[in-house]
Amino acid sequence: MNHKLILFLLIISSCSITRYSSTDFASQYQNLYIKPAYRCYIYSTDSASVLYQFDQNGVLFKRDANNKFQSEISITYLIYKDARSNELLDSGSTIIQSGYDSLSNVIQGKINLKMGGGISYLVIKSRDINRQQEHIFESVIDNRIKGNCYQYNITDNFGQELISHNIPIGSSINLIPPQGTNNLTVRCYFDEFPFALPPFSNFPPALFDLHSDSSYQLNLADMEGISFNRKGIYYFQDDTMSTSGFTVICTDEDFPVFTSTNQLIESLRYLTTRKEYENLRRSTDQKRAIDDFWLEKAGNNERGRKLIRVYYGRASDANLHFTSFMEGWKTDRGMIYIIFGPPSTVYKTVDTETWTYRYNQGLPACQFVFRKMLNPFTANDYLMQRSELLQRPWFIAVDTWRAGRIAGDE
Repeated sequence: MNHKLILFLLIISSCSITRYSSTDFASQYQNLYIKPAYRCYIYSTDSASVLYQFDQNGVLFKRDANNKFQSEISITYLIYKDARSNELLDSGSTIIQSGYDSLSNVIQGKINLKMGGGISYLVIKSRDINRQQEHIFESVIDNRIKGNCYQYNITDNFGQELISHNIPIGSSINLIPPQGTNNLTVRCYFDEFPFALPPFSNFPPALFDLHSDSSYQLNLADMEGISFNRKGIYYFQDDTMSTSGFTVICTDEDFPVFTSTNQLIESLRYLTTRKEYENLRRSTDQKRAIDDFWLEKAGNNERGRKLIRVYYGRASDANLHFTSFMEGWKTDRGMIYIIFGPPSTVYKTVDTETWTYRYNQGLPACQFVFRKMLNPFTANDYLMQRSELLQRPWFIAVDTWRAGRIAGDE
């Protein structure tokens, strides 16, 4: 399906300094073992809960006094009146101690907190005490308009609250809308979105079209579950005259991990020439063609395996961090993350993220600025400020990969 180019998304124009512009959020994207996920759910005008989830495989377990393996995670949260204010609405901290659970891959729970009636700013600092690693998360939460994404909750068929809005194909969920809502309109979007253009490109970006491919009505009172049998974006609204709603993205079953040969080839487009890419796509044995591509660049199997592990590991992490209305690896931030690795520093304002890369193993120091877009489907949509000055560091990083070395690998 041809992608529609409708410029309805407007760049936020505010450039004001905020109270968190001096905080380095690089840990949010770095290759830490601790990789928490959070989701905020507002259930009244002044109360909300934050669901948290940690992958057990990324948390360090140590033997305690009873010779049992235990993890220990501290969580501190601060919620401010808004992003420019130092006025606290709520704060608190807790320590989570957990034994290893062989039946579950995650450590999860919920924090209840007080909210304001407008736009609040949430900061969560989590720390794996055993490993001494810290992660900083921030989110601007809008509680002004009825029916926005924070006022919906989702559970699986067993009533377990879900962290992610990304639902594997073939799955079903239960949706809990704002109080008093029984009927919803579901707009469906099935476009395949193109991957990001290089950071020096002067072509206009491909933006999203609000006109849906199809829509249908839901009466939640008659529904035991909502099923998703086709990949795409599903936008739930109780008022179609508003832009507020709740987004579910139906993904591949193994998302965010790359498993199919088509995914493995597509994500190589950032490194390949046009001819190499077309040869990979037309190959009758695509798995062998992918292996041969990496072996040719690496020179031996051991180095090739490392290149594959890091490249596709970054692509999977990009899906976790940067998925918006399209997969994270296709976005501007995802592209830079894959090719250059996690940034050295990340500074934010209300409308921007600025990534800096220090000089490292032949790669020049450089900076990328991403500007937040107004997008009804997600608050995670950013567009890069492209410049011809980024052409040199881009080609050096790509050539590093093509020479069998990992760009940004310290």
